[in-house]
Amino acid sequence: RDEPAAPPEEEDPRLNPDYGRASGEEAEPARPARLSDSELFADMLRSLDRDGDGTVSKEEFRRPFMALHAKTAKAFLSEREYEATWRRIDVDGDGRLSCQELASHFGVSLGGGGGDG
Repeated sequence: RDEPAAPPEEEDPRLNPDYGRASGEEAEPARPARLSDSELFADMLRSLDRDGDGTVSKEEFRRPFMALHAKTAKAFLSEREYEATWRRIDVDGDGRLSCQELASHFGVSLGGGGGDG
């Protein structure tokens, strides 16, 4: 048994790229959103800090750092090399990477200075 065809759905006019533009007006080229280095760094820190304590442990840092190194250097770090790298980054030797230690290692200026530590 044939059912009547449903009427075609009307498209929301706001989805049309010309919506709200006068006839013949040129469209502005779309500009991708650009995050600042500090915003990208904050996202990276949040993704590394799995337990949410505001610092990055050696174990939280190990897998992503090793993967990044393998991808960019096209070589794997040995455990010994990883430990040496960790000691260079963990400047205060507390076994946790602070935001400042990570920023220094990755060359990110956190700005907003002027205050105490």
